[in-house]
Amino acid sequence: MTRGAPPAIYSPEIARELTRITGLPELSDEQVARAMAGAEAAIAALRAVATASLFDQEPGAYLLELERLASDPTT
Repeated sequence: MTRGAPPAIYSPEIARELTRITGLPELSDEQVARAMAGAEAAIAALRAVATASLFDQEPGAYLLELERLASDPTT
């Protein structure tokens, strides 16, 4: 059984509001689209390698797992 693509969790309005409240310069439409695509790709990558519920794992291991995924060219 394969999972379909989840609905987009970001919108241009959310991306613009996040940049505003963090004090970053205003983004162009192209920059917003690229940021949203990157965020959604990162979330999809994490979902693809998730093998257990996050509640079943030690919270202190999250950072190590993210670093492992970022440095492993096969994931």
